[in-house]
Amino acid sequence: MTTALRSIAAACGAFFCFSIQAATVVVGEQLPDTTLLAGVQSTSEATLTPAALAGIAGGFTGYRLELIQWWGYDLADPDNAAAPFEVKFNGAVVTGSLSRDAAGALAADANSQPDTRLFLYSLDLDDAVNVSLTGANSLSIWNMAPDSDWYWQTSGSADEADMAFRLAASQPDNNQLPEPASLALVACAGVGLLAGTRRRKTVQNPTH
Repeated sequence: MTTALRSIAAACGAFFCFSIQAATVVVGEQLPDTTLLAGVQSTSEATLTPAALAGIAGGFTGYRLELIQWWGYDLADPDNAAAPFEVKFNGAVVTGSLSRDAAGALAADANSQPDTRLFLYSLDLDDAVNVSLTGANSLSIWNMAPDSDWYWQTSGSADEADMAFRLAASQPDNNQLPEPASLALVACAGVGLLAGTRRRKTVQNPTH
């Protein structure tokens, strides 16, 4: 591949990556207290209904939900080895790839040593899941593990309205940069045009 062809390919690749990154934004966030136990219990065995947030991520109507994150801890299972969750957004169950990362340790009070592990959970929604945000959205999370004593960590108040979360969504089509398929077609057309031009020049000006 010539230098010109490599430049076109690199430029198209960079533009493609930029368009994907720019299309996803954080549409709602409430960060947790990372020092003290201040969670709301939400387990299928101990609570009649899951803990839930309402009226979140307003102002992003039409955006497609891509990622849900929340923070929590389990007093019965400090390592959170088993953490199956039922996650609902606007009343409907959403599925995806769930991961968990350590997010610090919590103390029972200001005079205690932090000994309860706090975790950040990330649910990357399946591509087949198409959930659009409305003007006022809701999120509920239930730990379904047997014998779990799981708590959804808050920003410090231990109040259900302050439970910590983060939502990321992609912009509606009419606000996005060109779709990946369109970018690929443009890139291929550009490369083909350049290659065809070089072939014509070679035929018209043969090298002896």
